[in-house]
Amino acid sequence: MSKKIQRHTWGLREALFEEWEALRRGDIPPSRALASAKVAAVILQSVEVEMAYTKQINNAKTGDALPIAREIRLGAA
Repeated sequence: MSKKIQRHTWGLREALFEEWEALRRGDIPPSRALASAKVAAVILQSVEVEMAYTKQINNAKTGDALPIAREIRLGAA
């Protein structure tokens, strides 16, 4: 059983490096490494959305806010 991943950016980075090392050693198939990378990308996208939301709320408190959008774009343009 693998150890629990710390739920911080450094924990995610550590887990990805461990996957990469396992892939290089031939301990895991490329499909598993790809799946891990995709999950990491989704986690990081959710962090980006949260950061943008927090920035918007903080700007609203100072009067520097842009108009609140009715929708938030979730991905590349």
